[in-house]
Amino acid sequence: MLPAGSSERTSLAEIAERYHVTPWTARQWAKEANFPPAIATGAGGSELREAEAVNAWVRTHRPGFWAVGQAGDNPLGLPAGAPDDLLTLAQIAELMGQALGVEPPKVTALRSSVSKGDFTPPDRTRADGLEPQVSQAMWRRATAYKEIERPREFRRRRASGERPAPAPASPKRPVPTTGVLDVDGLARRYAVRPATVQAWARTAGFPAPEAEGWWPVEAADSWVGVNRPQYGPKPRAAAPAQTEPASERDDATRLTLADLAARFGLPERTAAGPNWAGARTTRDRRDGAARRAFPAPDADGTWPAEEVDAWAAEHHPRDAQVAQLARRYGVTARTMRGESWMRARAEHDERAGADKPAFPAPGSDGTWSVEEVDAWAADRHPRAARRARAGTSAIVPPPAGDPDDLLTLRDFGRILGLATRGEPLGIETMDSYRSRGQIPAPDRTRGDDLRPRVHEAMWLRSTVDAFATTRPGSGRYGRRT
Repeated sequence: MLPAGSSERTSLAEIAERYHVTPWTARQWAKEANFPPAIATGAGGSELREAEAVNAWVRTHRPGFWAVGQAGDNPLGLPAGAPDDLLTLAQIAELMGQALGVEPPKVTALRSSVSKGDFTPPDRTRADGLEPQVSQAMWRRATAYKEIERPREFRRRRASGERPAPAPASPKRPVPTTGVLDVDGLARRYAVRPATVQAWARTAGFPAPEAEGWWPVEAADSWVGVNRPQYGPKPRAAAPAQTEPASERDDATRLTLADLAARFGLPERTAAGPNWAGARTTRDRRDGAARRAFPAPDADGTWPAEEVDAWAAEHHPRDAQVAQLARRYGVTARTMRGESWMRARAEHDERAGADKPAFPAPGSDGTWSVEEVDAWAADRHPRAARRARAGTSAIVPPPAGDPDDLLTLRDFGRILGLATRGEPLGIETMDSYRSRGQIPAPDRTRGDDLRPRVHEAMWLRSTVDAFATTRPGSGRYGRRT
């Protein structure tokens, strides 16, 4: 029972939730001598403390985590100003010190954090072509305030004349230095459990701690990037990786030389040669027919895709159809020319107990019948054939929804499984896929300081849908019963 008029009470789990830390960190706070004592016992035997006392303790001893646990738009009392005001890194450092009651971080340290992706990139840079012109990297006030309010560790500012407190005779762990994290910090950074980090630390080759229980972040990032790349920290403002040349996307409108080569499955040297990009207006010696020059590139060195396709259809109809078939079945032109497609030979499938025909032969004009290729692909490449018929390779298309919806790993498994084999994939399978780097890295992770706050790895619906409907594979599963 909680009597009327009682002060609000909070458990360690609620403390972790409020201040955006893990339960392990909350338990470590509770072990400190000056942490508010438990005054009652809640459900399951959990210890309850006065919420106001805990909040005051966090304000004093963990100022970098205090702001995120407060209501209101400006809990730190930061100076008012227009959101688009531009601030330098030195001004941001001074505001951090004033608002959080800590020693202002050195500008060089903040600049290093920016370069490592641990600090929001600047909104303006020198010679960025925008107005007003700036002579150094600058941040909008709104961006800077959001960065100041996010959770982080800080050293408490000492009053004038105050001497640093003497170190305890037998400290459990040395005070950390700049650029290091403990187990909990590394777990938040890589969106894994502390137990996982502890297992990594026992692995041969993992960086040695600088002090007991504190690991260098840069060295840990390097190890994770090589040995556990699926868990590596994402740059906060990184652009989405482009996994295929522009020429292989249906919406490509401009082609570079590399795009031209990829579009028709040609070596780049051939694409630049006299039969393609270097072709001039000539007359055929055999029949006297005129051959048009290759379309002229624009000032940026690219060609309009529509003009290139029309020219190729006229002068290289076989190559033009290779490109059309590749786009039809969702593969590259180089793949279309390879052993699994146009060079595929007749073979006997022992599992199915049937003969598999070779790729259809071209007609007298050197091109292929699309109907014959569709029939062949339905047997050899059912996913690709399904994509050609319905516009998607999915057995069960992903459900409609907002592209920015956030989905859990279990949701991901349900959509991926239905799309590729007609039944959801289990969470154990998806965990295995993620650990081996076989699915995209999550778009959101716990402790990434973005809104809305998430408590586990999550993916945008757009990421899941794109992967589930374009993922390569034999597609021989069919709908299971």
